[in-house]
Amino acid sequence: MRLVKRLVLIVYALACAAGVGALALAWAEPWTGVSLAAYGVDLRALPFSAVLAGCLGIVALGALVTLLRALFSPRPAPRAVHPAGSEHIEVTVRALESSVRAAVEEGDAFLVESVAGKVRRRKPGEARFDVEAIPLVEENLRDEACAAQKRAAAACERLLGVACAEVRVRVLPAKTVTVRKESNDE
Repeated sequence: MRLVKRLVLIVYALACAAGVGALALAWAEPWTGVSLAAYGVDLRALPFSAVLAGCLGIVALGALVTLLRALFSPRPAPRAVHPAGSEHIEVTVRALESSVRAAVEEGDAFLVESVAGKVRRRKPGEARFDVEAIPLVEENLRDEACAAQKRAAAACERLLGVACAEVRVRVLPAKTVTVRKESNDE
């Protein structure tokens, strides 16, 4: 695949050079006739026109592919938070996810199944964390979830020194199954 990409790049570069060179020769008004005669090029000749049209077609196709790739290729999501907008300080999302997981499990009310963190594109100093947790208690789930959410946000603030994390705790149904075995004692 690398060889094909290099060949396409070489053909594209040669087509760009030929197209720009031909246009420069045609537009260099006082020297147009002299430069074209020196290279033995006749602007009305069919081979020259066909080569020039082919080169310009390749350049146009390359520009179209570049434009489409720039418009429609997915941008990678940022994987680090820059607290308070500082470009010199960078904390990875994985470190913050670990801190959020520990803070939610700290209260002994939840078992964390997953933590997904995402840095906001427009605000690289802010992150959002979605926590999926299995309850270990049966009472006051709302209060426990709010407390876990506050602990997780506070843990991120302690780690970064700035409040920049939004935490959402989602309580999942318990995954325990009760199996009863009947005995036949006679």
